[in-house]
Amino acid sequence: MDWLAYFPDLNPIEHLWDDLGRRFAARLHHPENTQQLKQMLSDEWALLPQEMLHQLVLSMRRRCETTIADLEPFLETGNAGRRPGQGRRWATTPNEDRYLVLTARRHRNMNATLLQQHLRSATGTTVSTQTVRNRLHGVGLYARRPMVCVRLTSRHRRDRRERIFIWRNRGSRHNPAFVHESVKFGGGVVLVYGGISIDGRTDLYIIRDGPLTAR
Repeated sequence: MDWLAYFPDLNPIEHLWDDLGRRFAARLHHPENTQQLKQMLSDEWALLPQEMLHQLVLSMRRRCETTIADLEPFLETGNAGRRPGQGRRWATTPNEDRYLVLTARRHRNMNATLLQQHLRSATGTTVSTQTVRNRLHGVGLYARRPMVCVRLTSRHRRDRRERIFIWRNRGSRHNPAFVHESVKFGGGVVLVYGGISIDGRTDLYIIRDGPLTAR
């Protein structure tokens, strides 16, 4: 099946870029300049587990089949909605769904495995962890990293009251003369390129100049 090289919906490497970004953000030490940023990205790229790359490549057939199956009803009827009664029966009852949601809201630190165990001990129903996530996603609950902050002391509160203010005109917020830099290195952006296969990966290439296109 033909599709554009820059079309993201059927491109499994987008999931890989997301995982690479999460691994990079979890590092204890962050780069202080662009050269360190490039080196750290290359290191994290080399540490990506091959099994994950293998599964992403093998998922291409399923992605194409799912896309085609979703596209066929639209081409026939002009409507992409599912017909009533399609799909498998749910493994949980509405009461069990409510139990999962209430337990997750009362115990915010529980992961899907612990919620699965709680449901089994309370109702005797065994479901997969993905089913637990699906039920929580249905009510808008998603697993997110907690906000990391410094516990404020009386000194911190006193320093907050002594914030520095400047007099400036309306609309001049981003004027360099009115910007107070809070870190030594203000950040940097690099464009990278890499490829994956079932049994390997390419090197991570740093694009120095210009955008990367399908050409």
